[in-house]
This record gives sequence, structure tokens and C-alpha cells, in this order.
Amino acid sequence: MNTLRNISDVDSWIYNVYTESIRGADMETTVVKWGNSQGIRLNRELLKQAGININDRVIVETDGKGNLVIRKAQPSIKELMSGYEGGYKLEEYDWGEAEGRELW
Repeated sequence: MNTLRNISDVDSWIYNVYTESIRGADMETTVVKWGNSQGIRLNRELLKQAGININDRVIVETDGKGNLVIRKAQPSIKELMSGYEGGYKLEEYDWGEAEGRELW
């Protein structure tokens, strides 16, 4: 999991951000203005170690201690079902004879 920490100079639109990653591929980057938003650039090796590729969805959240946490998002149901071609056929299953006070 990558952690962003030590965000400073909140009165400005450029912030210093320090990233800490798995396996020690630390990097320092800058938060910059991107249109009406802010953005950061992350090192390719840092993203590779986190298993994040270009155009992957990520979750960005705070940990309550002033740190930002970036993690890869789980695939949506649409992404999970994208290769499904509708080959499932509903079949009745025989559970055997009733036992006890079951009603059939």
C-alpha cells in the first residue's frame, strides 16, 4: 500500500508530497494544479510494485492521521461480467427424497 504523507503549505496551490511505497521505492513529488483539480505524478516503478497500471481505478482516502492512502480499486460488476456471453442455463437440481418434516 502506498502512503502519501506530510502535506504542507496549504495556502498555496502547490504542495510538497512525500510518498512511501512497498520495497523501498520512495519518491518525492509535487501536487500541482490540473485545471480545477490538483494532481500528482507517480513513478512507474512505484506503481508497478503496487500493481497499478495506467487507467486503473484507484481509491484515495485518508487514514485519520493526516495521511493519504492510495490503493487499487476492486473491479466493478460491469468489468467482472465483461467477458460473460450468457452461456448459463438454469437447470433443476434433484436434492433427493424429503427427509424429516420437509414439504415438497
